[in-house]
Amino acid sequence: MPVVVVAFDDETVTLEANNSLADVTLRVDLVVVEVHEAIDAELKSGKVQDMEAIYEKERMDGVAVEFKR
Repeated sequence: MPVVVVAFDDETVTLEANNSLADVTLRVDLVVVEVHEAIDAELKSGKVQDMEAIYEKERMDGVAVEFKR
């Protein structure tokens, strides 16, 4: 986990471990590229089971992710 030293003296070091986007309002435009019925494992865990396959499909389809502020 990345941390930033925000203050220090001879006896104490103060670290900041919050994400750099903490307290920043994000506006996200999304495009849904595929929808599938959840399998039992996904329903039980609440998580998509094969994210690597999804990421690979996005790369092959030329999907780009761009963060704008």
